[in-house]
Amino acid sequence: MLFCYDRPLQISKTADPHFTRTHNWTLTKTVSASSLNLFNGDAGDVSYTVAAQEDVTPPLDSFFTISGTVTISNPWPFPANITAITDQLHDGTPITLSCATGVLGAGQSENCNYTQAIITAIHAGDARINTVTVTVDPSSQVSGGSATATATYSTPTTENHTSISVTDTDSGAGGPWNFTGSGSVSYGKTFDCSGQGSQRTYGYDFNNTVSDGIGDSASAKVHVDCYSLAVNKTAGTQYTRSWTWNIAKSYISPALTVDTNNDHTPDALLVHTNQTVTLNYNVVVGATSVDSAFGVGGQITVSNNDPLRDATLTALVDSLPTASGMVVNCGGASTVPAGGQLTCTYSASLPSATSQTNTATATQQNYHYAANGTGTAAGTKDYSGTASVAFAGPTTSVDQCVNVSDLFNGVVPSSLANGLCATPGSFSRTLSSAASFNWDPSLGTCKTIAVPNVASFQSTTSPANGSSTATINITNQDCALGCTLTQGYWKTHSTYGPAAHPDPDWSSVGGPDASFFFSGQSWYQVFWTPSSGGNVYYSLAHQYEAAVLNGFNGASEPAQVQDAVNTAFLLFNNPANTPLAIGRLKSNSPLRQQFISLSALLDMYNNGSYPGGPLHCSEDSASSSSP
Repeated sequence: MLFCYDRPLQISKTADPHFTRTHNWTLTKTVSASSLNLFNGDAGDVSYTVAAQEDVTPPLDSFFTISGTVTISNPWPFPANITAITDQLHDGTPITLSCATGVLGAGQSENCNYTQAIITAIHAGDARINTVTVTVDPSSQVSGGSATATATYSTPTTENHTSISVTDTDSGAGGPWNFTGSGSVSYGKTFDCSGQGSQRTYGYDFNNTVSDGIGDSASAKVHVDCYSLAVNKTAGTQYTRSWTWNIAKSYISPALTVDTNNDHTPDALLVHTNQTVTLNYNVVVGATSVDSAFGVGGQITVSNNDPLRDATLTALVDSLPTASGMVVNCGGASTVPAGGQLTCTYSASLPSATSQTNTATATQQNYHYAANGTGTAAGTKDYSGTASVAFAGPTTSVDQCVNVSDLFNGVVPSSLANGLCATPGSFSRTLSSAASFNWDPSLGTCKTIAVPNVASFQSTTSPANGSSTATINITNQDCALGCTLTQGYWKTHSTYGPAAHPDPDWSSVGGPDASFFFSGQSWYQVFWTPSSGGNVYYSLAHQYEAAVLNGFNGASEPAQVQDAVNTAFLLFNNPANTPLAIGRLKSNSPLRQQFISLSALLDMYNNGSYPGGPLHCSEDSASSSSP
């Protein structure tokens, strides 16, 4: 028989909902100018904006759980044998309890907690019904029962990332920034070209990143291009070299032999009528150069390698330590075009040809650019270029070359040197000149005349000129004793030369080809046959020929000289006295001694040293005393 008792256990429970809400954020970072174009020395600002956007889409809700306490009380005086306790959600999801089964004594209670369980397929605002059921052994006089609790997920128990802290890798940005909602911050940064150094072109990237520490980040990059100017220059030199010339003419030969003013110093040449004498002179032409009007000039080129921006110059200065009157001319321009050049000229005077270094300096206006691109003048930067100033030859030569001419005795001038050009510094050149003078019968006799010889120079490029005169006295005494000439004169002044003007008195003996007695030779051949080996035949013959020709030339012959000439004639006209025969005479032979004594007397006569005889005529350099 089964007895049913309506003595249920008292059962209650709680159901506490739990879930986590995670807020989502999006970071962005932008920069007002992602690229900058600067010159070395410029600066440019950019403006960064960091924005944190809390997502407008629903936040992420997760970790839905439920927890609570189950309380089982036995208010009856009978024990209850609990065989099972189950707890589940209304969808059948079981929940594990920590409650113990078995006998629950009369008047006793049991509390047990249940652990959190992850609830799936749930969203915020949903509810879940939780039912606990207690089963009692049927033999017990106490019955089981159930209890229900509802968990509604309306408010999260945990919220993540309700605010974020944003940091920036740029330590100068001013972060970190805290955001509790969507918002933004801005900050500025200045870039320059301080790392460029001496490089013509330089570029770099600046990357910086913001992050919120929960996995989101954003970056912005700024690229900076840096450019510079270059200065190049040339240095061309110039100067004028001017020469001042001088000239001096002097008489050289033949030696003066006659004292015409009784001061015991020979002051004239003695010639006879129709005699031609060659006069020799030296002409010394000198010049000294002086350099002046030193100057330098050239081009200054300023180059701009920035393809986008013009460069503004505040100054362009050319520096040279010793220069004066420096002028730099850019045609009024002060801008170097983008990717182009500004070419200027310069010139200056210098005191000397000293080598030195010329420096040109271009001063560029630098700017500080705001983030909106507006530039404000801020400082300057200098760029320099150099060129060596070195002097070579003069660019202008004044009177470097002259023509030198000679005017003898007032006749038509002759050229001594055309285009004679001086070297720098002190220059000297000795020129030789010769002139032939003939005492024409129209000049008369027994007189002394002055014969001038004028050497002059004339610049080939200007009126500069100068002259020098050498005057000698030439005297003729044919009205008295005449004068004598040596054998050297006569043998060189025949039609065979080498003198340019044969003496006409040669015709008086039949010319140089006339036979000389029984020698088997002509007069000319005898003159040029040496008396080597002591052949006195030729010693006397040379002096005899000269004495005879001097007589035909008008030289008087003292009686002793005339006797000697006559005796020599008789000796040469003897067929036995041939050169071979006379050459074989012994040294103590009276005939040989006679040849020697006659030769010595006539030698004195021909040289103008015979007492009471005529003086020696002046001879030119063509005369020779050697056979």
